Amino acid sequence: MAASCRRCAVSGAWHSAAVSYDLAVGEGAEPADDARAGEAFTRLYDRHIDTDEELPASPRIAAYVARLLARWADLAEDEEEDTSPWSTGPLIDEAAGPVVHFSMRYAWPKRSRHTPRTVRRRGDSSASIRRQGRCGRNPLKKIGWAQGGEIHRGRKRRRRSGEVGAPSTMPTVHEDVPAAPVETVTGRSAGITAHHPGVGSVVLDVQRADRYDARRRGVLRCGQNAHDAPGSEEHMKVGYKLAAEAFGPAELVRQAVLAEKAGFDFVEISDHYHPWLDNQGHSPFAWTVLGSIAARTSRIGLATGVTCPTVRYHPAIIAQAAATLSLLSEGRFVLGVGSGERLNEHVVGHGFPDAVRTRHEMLREALEIIRLLWSGGYRSYEGKHLRLEDARVFDLPEELPLIAVAASGQVSTRIAAELGDGLFATEDKPEIVRHYRDAGGTGPRYAEVPMAWAPDAHTAAKAALETSRWALTGWKVMSELPNPVNFEAATTTVREEDVLEKFACGADPARYLEVAQPFVDAGFDRLVMQNAGPDPDGFIDFYRSELDGRIRQLKPNGTQA
Repeated sequence: MAASCRRCAVSGAWHSAAVSYDLAVGEGAEPADDARAGEAFTRLYDRHIDTDEELPASPRIAAYVARLLARWADLAEDEEEDTSPWSTGPLIDEAAGPVVHFSMRYAWPKRSRHTPRTVRRRGDSSASIRRQGRCGRNPLKKIGWAQGGEIHRGRKRRRRSGEVGAPSTMPTVHEDVPAAPVETVTGRSAGITAHHPGVGSVVLDVQRADRYDARRRGVLRCGQNAHDAPGSEEHMKVGYKLAAEAFGPAELVRQAVLAEKAGFDFVEISDHYHPWLDNQGHSPFAWTVLGSIAARTSRIGLATGVTCPTVRYHPAIIAQAAATLSLLSEGRFVLGVGSGERLNEHVVGHGFPDAVRTRHEMLREALEIIRLLWSGGYRSYEGKHLRLEDARVFDLPEELPLIAVAASGQVSTRIAAELGDGLFATEDKPEIVRHYRDAGGTGPRYAEVPMAWAPDAHTAAKAALETSRWALTGWKVMSELPNPVNFEAATTTVREEDVLEKFACGADPARYLEVAQPFVDAGFDRLVMQNAGPDPDGFIDFYRSELDGRIRQLKPNGTQA
C-alpha cells in the first residue's frame, strides 16, 4: 500500500480509513501523503465534528451519504429488520460540513461477503500477488481512522442496543504495516480509496458481480464448484470421524487412507489433550496427524472437530497452523473451532473460564484474531481476554480455510454466523440450524452421527458402552469435567439400552438411515459418521457397500431422492 489518496467518483471526496470499524470521508484538496492525510482529518474533525455547533453536511458530502444509502439501508429506517450495515444513524446526522465520520456494525463486514479478489501492484503491472483475504468478506472492509492509538468517534450517535463491536465496546485493532506500493482491486466495478497513516491507500471494491454475488448470497464460497451449491444433487457430503482418543497416530492415518478409498468426502479429527476415558488409551497431537494424512492422501477433505483456539492454543498459533495445513493439503482443510472443554484446556495452567459467556467472548476474539492475521501483514490486537502483538502469518494460501464454528445455542450460533463460514454441532436439534440461519448463517452445517458397527447390535452396543458412553452425558457435562476419571464416575449409570437408543448399532443399513434422518431434517448437510464399534475396517467396508449411496440420498422430512 502507498501514501496517496484518491477521490470518490461520486462526491469528489477523499476517504480516510484503517482496518477497523469507522469510516471518515472528507471534502477538499487531496492529501499528498499519509502525514498530510492525518493532519487533514484531525483538522476537519476538530473544526466540524468535535464541537457543540450543529453544522449541516456540505452538498458533496450529502451526495456521498445519499449514494451510500441508495445501496445500504439507513439504521433509522431498517432497525427492525437488522440488515443495515451501519451501527450509527441516521447516517446524515454523522456529517458536519465537509466531513462525515461514522461506524459500521462489527459483524457486517464478514456477513456481507465482499472482498478484493486479486490485487496488482501499481508501477509493476506484471507482478500479480495473491490476495491476503478470502472470498466472502467485506463491502468497505472493517474500516476506520486510527490516530495516535485511538479511534476518533465523533459526536454522540444513535447506536443499536447491545451492538457487539460498536466503537464503545469493541477491541482496538492496530495496523502496523509498513508503507508499500498501492494495491488496486481488479474487477468490473470502480472502488473507493481508504487511507490510513502507515498503511496508505487501498482501493476497496464495493460491487461484485456474477460469481461473487452468488458467494455473497451464500450460494457459493471460495473454492466451491457448482455441485457444492445448496440445492444441487451432490449437496450432501459425508465424512468419517477419526477418533483420536481411541487410536494412535499411525492407525489414524491408515484409517484416513481407507476412508478416501471408500468414497468419504472428508475426515474429521478430534483435537484433544486427554481422552474422554482412560480405557480409550490415546490422544495424539491432531495437527501432526493431519499433516501426515495430507501427505498420504490426494482427494479427501480434512477437518478439525473441533479445536479450541483460546486457552491451550493461542489463536495466532491456530491461524498459522491452519494456513500451513491448507497449503500442504492444497486447499482441502476446514478449520473446526469451538469454545473448548475443561478436559483439554485446563492442562496449561491458565485456568478454564467457569462462565460460558466468557468462553464465548474468548472464542469471538480468537476468531477476530485469526481473520485479522489471515488478511496479511503485521497485525496487533487488544481485546478483553486476548492480545496479539506485531504478528504476521507469512505463508497464506490463496484460498483460506473455511471456518466451521461449533454451536449449541443462540449465542454460539450467532458467533458461527457472524465470524465463521459454517456450523458444527453434535446434536440433531432443528433450533441450532434455525438460530444459525436467523443470524445470517448460510454456510455448510456439520453434524456428528453416532454409530457403532459390528456384525450384531449387541456386540456393537457393548463396545460403544465401554469406550464411548461419555457421549450420552450431554454437552453441559462434557464441557465441564476436568479429567477422564471424572467421566468414568459420571457415566456409571449408562446402560447398554441407552446406547442402543442413541446409536445406530449392528449391521442393518435401515437403522443407520433412521439415526441419520433427524440430522438431515434439522438442516445439516455435512454428516460425519462417528463409529464407536470395535472394527473400524469393518465399518468402512460396510459404509462403502451399504450406506454410501443411501445416506447421500436422504432428504428432509424423511423422504429420499
